Amino acid sequence: MKPYKILCSIFLVLILTNTTEIIAQTKYDPKNLLDATKFLSKHTPTYLKTRIKNCNKDSLKDLVPPWNYTNKYYVIANWTITNKNTRFQRYFSNINVTSRQDQASLILQVFKNFLNNKPLDIENIIKQFQNDRKQWHYKDSSKLTADSIEGIYIPSNLNDCFTQLDRFWSDSLKNVIRNMSESKFTAGEHLNSGMWIRNNWGLHRGSRLTKFFNNIGVSNAEGISGIIITSYYRYLKGINIDLAYQISNYSYYNGVTVYPPESTYPEGITHSSYYGTMHFNRKNNEFEPIYFWRNPKTKSVWLSHYFFGWVDTKQEEFEIKKNLSKNQLRKLFKKKHK
Repeated sequence: MKPYKILCSIFLVLILTNTTEIIAQTKYDPKNLLDATKFLSKHTPTYLKTRIKNCNKDSLKDLVPPWNYTNKYYVIANWTITNKNTRFQRYFSNINVTSRQDQASLILQVFKNFLNNKPLDIENIIKQFQNDRKQWHYKDSSKLTADSIEGIYIPSNLNDCFTQLDRFWSDSLKNVIRNMSESKFTAGEHLNSGMWIRNNWGLHRGSRLTKFFNNIGVSNAEGISGIIITSYYRYLKGINIDLAYQISNYSYYNGVTVYPPESTYPEGITHSSYYGTMHFNRKNNEFEPIYFWRNPKTKSVWLSHYFFGWVDTKQEEFEIKKNLSKNQLRKLFKKKHK
């Protein structure tokens, strides 16, 4: 065969392979868990099958998007978009499994049983899964104040996290971390110390640490562990942790509006007063939001920045301020809060 024909054949195989993978990741709509398992057995990459097979059942969803941002296998993420009218979503509604993370966990739990050659008694698996969920919810209220869960100390805030992580890593390992880039360290630790943090500090089932992060606008276990790891790296390097901007970045990528603390709201402003956000791209692909709030009684507009606070303006002046550049808006806040 001539060289150009060989190249064309290879190119065609690559196109067909990629096309099949794209279709597999976006088109198929299972009718139930058994159907989903059959599909996954044919289309899941080998490396991911191995991880699922050996993973603790409480951590299964951490292996796939959107909880694991390093993994690009989006099949389960696409199946568990709960506002879609698909037959798989109708199936989940019928068995009363409605949250996205519960759906992903259940799909992966059944698939894990399949990979380990365990019986696929779907009805019993669902029943046990729902019983486990009831037990977790029953224990949640006490976990939100407990200083330890199952014998493991739970940090109360971010600084306490640093204290605990300092004890885990030796001085020599800390020096190795200081010589790494931030992106390399955080990517490498997502499924190592990050997974340990999520599983042992109660980030999935609730703890006083999740309560701390929920209060500052971060509710996702992946987001919490990511902020902890990033902040610890910066802490070791002796640089600004930039927590407010990390929260802003988290809110941008997760489609969450991180409202300012209610204790700071100006008179006449509530959650319902919010009506828009402007995001500015900062360095390192982080995003800085400025929120707009309207008070219909006083006909004034407030601008809020998570870090710098609030600035008020007359409604007729708002259109002018809305068109300010990002640097001009920052200066406006800094001038107000010197």
